[in-house]
Amino acid sequence: MGYVIASIAILAVLGIVNLFISVSIIHRLRREGHQVGRLPMSGPPVRSRVPAFQTVTINGEALTDANLRQGRQAVLAFLAAGCPACPASVPHLLSYVDESRLGVSDTIVVVNGGREDREVSEIIEALESVATIAVEPADGPTARAFGVTHFPTFVFIGEDGLVEQSQLGSGPLRPRIAA
Repeated sequence: MGYVIASIAILAVLGIVNLFISVSIIHRLRREGHQVGRLPMSGPPVRSRVPAFQTVTINGEALTDANLRQGRQAVLAFLAAGCPACPASVPHLLSYVDESRLGVSDTIVVVNGGREDREVSEIIEALESVATIAVEPADGPTARAFGVTHFPTFVFIGEDGLVEQSQLGSGPLRPRIAA
């Protein structure tokens, strides 16, 4: 008879522990459930104006928001040294630039990292023939101005100077969203 009572007591304790863990999980999911399955936001909101920014290209030329308000479509790519997904995004950017027929001045790449970093050098080498490139320190002023919090981030600018789309990740670049 003692074994039966001990077994029932152990099952009761396990049931209470299970109930406590389940309630804790449900509480946490309710508190943080809005974030489950979503990519983090990175880049400016759709239909917002291009933010004011100023940087210098690898060729020593000034690059500002005025360069993006000239009645042409453009794409900005924000890449970073130490970003495992950034090298994989380079072929997708090259394909997008080719398919969209964007010029060098309409394809802007901002790389966060040091110019001496091997990864930064590889990105520059792969993209310098098709893009205007600027190298900035980590959390550089251009990435901050555009609200970039994760890499790689791509920002598509329409002819009207408004953000058409921001895309995060290293997959194929999606077609622009019609305004």
